[in-house]
Amino acid sequence: MGQVRQEVSSTAGIIMLSDGIANGAQELDGVSALPIPVFTVPIGESKGFVDLRIANLRIPEFAFRGREINLDFSIEAYGLKGEKVPLYFTRGQNLISTQTITIDNDPFQHKMTLTYTPREIGAHSFTLRIPSQATEQIPQNNQRSFKIDVQRDKIRVLTLSGSPSWNYRFLRLALKDDPFVDLISFVFLRTPTDSVDVPENQLSLIPFPINEILKKIEEFDLVIFDNFSHRSYFSSTYLEKIRDFIKEGGGFAMLGGARSFDSGGYAGSPIEEPLPVELDGKGSYETNTQLRASLAAAGKAHPVTRIFPDPQANEEAWKKIPALTRLNRVVKSKGQVLLWASRDEASRGWPLLTVGKFGRGRTLALMSDDLWRWNFFAVGENESPQVHQRLIRQAVRWLSQESLFEQVQILSIGGSRIPGEKMEVRVRVLKDDYTPAPQSVVKLLVKTPDGETVPLEAVRDSVAGEYSAEFTPVREGSYRIEAEAELAGKTLGKDGKEFVVSIAHAEIEDGRPRADLLNKISEVSQGSAVPITQWNQESLEQILTKLEQRNPSEIVERRDTPLWSLPWALALMLLLLGFEWWQRRSWGLV
Repeated sequence: MGQVRQEVSSTAGIIMLSDGIANGAQELDGVSALPIPVFTVPIGESKGFVDLRIANLRIPEFAFRGREINLDFSIEAYGLKGEKVPLYFTRGQNLISTQTITIDNDPFQHKMTLTYTPREIGAHSFTLRIPSQATEQIPQNNQRSFKIDVQRDKIRVLTLSGSPSWNYRFLRLALKDDPFVDLISFVFLRTPTDSVDVPENQLSLIPFPINEILKKIEEFDLVIFDNFSHRSYFSSTYLEKIRDFIKEGGGFAMLGGARSFDSGGYAGSPIEEPLPVELDGKGSYETNTQLRASLAAAGKAHPVTRIFPDPQANEEAWKKIPALTRLNRVVKSKGQVLLWASRDEASRGWPLLTVGKFGRGRTLALMSDDLWRWNFFAVGENESPQVHQRLIRQAVRWLSQESLFEQVQILSIGGSRIPGEKMEVRVRVLKDDYTPAPQSVVKLLVKTPDGETVPLEAVRDSVAGEYSAEFTPVREGSYRIEAEAELAGKTLGKDGKEFVVSIAHAEIEDGRPRADLLNKISEVSQGSAVPITQWNQESLEQILTKLEQRNPSEIVERRDTPLWSLPWALALMLLLLGFEWWQRRSWGLV
């Protein structure tokens, strides 16, 4: 209204022909401040108007995985009393819930709240939809699509430790000091068969609640066995639950010690399958030895062992690790070896740190319970213990599949996201050692709101390991793009993102003609309203009369100018008269 006031300072009045549909703020304070009246001519008829819409949608900008969110909105209907309509709530192409809405009034408004608990991290597209009715005048507002970014508030870690060792102490210290880790830790100080001389209810050491833990195992991101043998606490049936947890996307790490790997009885157990090392039941646990840790080729770029971004600084840091005195020997590695343990620099030695994948999950095996010495000796030499802590934290994030550690990442989906306008998709692909993979085969697919699958052609970019593709959506709705990369026939990884394509329907959110709003504008501005059905020449004359009464005309100056005092005007008049005489003569009228 401020801009209108500036532009009408010399205007007598405004005649406004409108249907009154307004989706912005409808306060009339600015109208009352106008120095001139507004005469409105309402167009359109609300009688017989039929529409069904989803309105007043309020959603959170982001959500935390595992935490319930509320979606508040209302269902509004006009001219549909007595109808029953279904409401569909979907995520991408998957139906979450459906409800039946009974329209028992006209007009009808029903406030609703839907709850949803996201289980996966990332940007997810949702849709609320009511099928359009045959008599509706605006079917476009029956659907609302939106996106919610689901985040991980904290990484939930469960550790089972066989004893309160030095390794346990420094592991727990590194995890507890990490503000992004929620740690639940159990230390086993007695077995169920230990003999005690006091009643069970007086013991401060409680039995391990295995059944309660396994019921909620999916709530964890990572499970760590730290020098822990299951044999005294639960059967292999429980290990099957943990194996399935890994297969479905969970992280698992086994740390060395006298109760780990072969020494812990894991050969032939369900947990051997996901482990990235091969067990045969004969592997030994060596003590009082002197072994040096050294980076393997894959460990130089892998996010778990890339302590420093600079390759040279990273290798120098690993050379400073103190000699290890304990090692769980295994037959061989089934995954990627990141660290070797050797007696001298000339020999490769035995696997010390190995990582792998199992199903949708990730696994790690550290064949020693002596790595805490890195932290301990660093403090003793007045150096920072951050290097050891950084190793633990990066391992936790890689096992928990933080997006920054994914080998295939959809970097961006650029464009206006309007039907008919081109969009660009960018993807980054890394090898198993986390170096760029410029020779990989990238497959890109877009799933449309209709359920169709559209393949895209991925083109290599100038940046090594990055690819791009173009896509033009043809309609509104929720889309999902999926990327998968292969190298030499081996799958490197997958990624998927959802996005919404829509047009801002500012003019059709609420299509009811708003004669009441126009009448208020006329009343507040001291104008008047005339329905379009009554508009005629007399209406215009009445407006002019009212403006004349509001601001009557007055003579502010009078001046008499003799015609012969303006030679150019006299010459022009004689010229026109001469031209008129010549025309009449040429036509035979003179």
